[in-house]
Amino acid sequence: RFHDAGLDQDDPQSGIVMYEWVPGTELASESLTDHGLTTVGRRLSLVLAKLAELHLVHRDIALPNVLLRPGTGRDGAALEPVLIDFGLAKKLVPGEERTQDLAGRLDYLPKEILDRRHVTQAQAPKADVFQLGKTLEHAWKTGTHPGVRAILVAMMADEPDDRISAREAYKRFSDLELELERRGQYREIKEEVAAHLQRLPRSHDRFRTCLLYTSDAADERSS
Repeated sequence: RFHDAGLDQDDPQSGIVMYEWVPGTELASESLTDHGLTTVGRRLSLVLAKLAELHLVHRDIALPNVLLRPGTGRDGAALEPVLIDFGLAKKLVPGEERTQDLAGRLDYLPKEILDRRHVTQAQAPKADVFQLGKTLEHAWKTGTHPGVRAILVAMMADEPDDRISAREAYKRFSDLELELERRGQYREIKEEVAAHLQRLPRSHDRFRTCLLYTSDAADERSS
């Protein structure tokens, strides 16, 4: 959160920008589970969508520029991702076609920036989407869930016109997060049922077998 800006009194040639102090830790490589990635991806995609609506681009999204602090959001998430360091951020001029500046970390940059192409105002925010996708890919621990992989691939398409928007990424992450939560709740219920059945006397073997069959069939339908 921006607080203030001005000139350094001891060095008038230097500017000072004051931001909110964010206590937290940097997003680390291979630190997020499938569910953790969808939560972080959902929240940061929404941030990028709001920046795009304000005609702003961050231009330096990477692991060191995402902090995780104890969850304070309405959704009750254990950790809240915060996008920091807006030192390279830029205001887009409506209707202007511009050459992409070579700004940001090389291993997070999309082709249109590396090639210094002309891009439209609609295309410019897609570079932020690419950088977020690359950041999440670096932070992903398992790298195997097909739903997560599909979203990241769509975020990191080579051409900006083929890339999904931040708003679309937010929608896809939200849908996948709900799906993963439902599967997790189902597994917990199944484990509770199995534990309860183990405590039933042997006289209830037929009842136990029936419930286990029903549970396994439901498990196949949900997978």
